[in-house]
Amino acid sequence: MHVLVTEQNPGQATELARRLRYLGCTVSTCHDNTTDICNGVVPGGCPLEGRRPADLVITVRGERELTAREYGAVCGVRAGLPVVLTGLDWQDKPPVPDGLRSRATAVRQNALLIGCVDALRDEKTVNEREVR
Repeated sequence: MHVLVTEQNPGQATELARRLRYLGCTVSTCHDNTTDICNGVVPGGCPLEGRRPADLVITVRGERELTAREYGAVCGVRAGLPVVLTGLDWQDKPPVPDGLRSRATAVRQNALLIGCVDALRDEKTVNEREVR
């Protein structure tokens, strides 16, 4: 499963991205940790486009207002992808900005990771059937 992970502020999604990779997800970001430049305008391009675009957008957040570093969530909504908002730690359920209220799902990180494990298991089962 390919996930696009965004964050309100640099570094907030680092631990979650590490855990998602450990589970077996391909993790992309909208920005690197040193700039606010959208990856869509640099070599390599936007993780929502190309040969293997993201299947899911996750944004890590703790404040009410949407920041420029989270615009990947807006792009995900426009692309028709599921968008999940999660808090800064395991037990926090994040605030949902008004513009995403009916377009995104807010969950705690532990529930998100359990859902990813289930999705990866389902993906593996489908792939095994295709090989047979």
